[in-house]
Amino acid sequence: MKDINIFIPEMIPLENKGEEAIIRGYEDSLSNEYNVILHVLDRHCKTPYKKENIVIYPNTWFYTPMVFRELRFNPFNI
Repeated sequence: MKDINIFIPEMIPLENKGEEAIIRGYEDSLSNEYNVILHVLDRHCKTPYKKENIVIYPNTWFYTPMVFRELRFNPFNI
């Protein structure tokens, strides 16, 4: 069976069982034809780690802190 790597560029809180079930659903739909390896982001980890067939990366490797700050529009500061 061939491996397929799927990168999901979203922060997935895997401690939330509902979120993990959605990710596992992707895996189940493809697992008959491929060995699925999922790659997701986490805001709490500092180094990559593997949980079964899911590889978790720090979101800071892919996004700068500016992406996560709140944006405010100030018409007097244009």
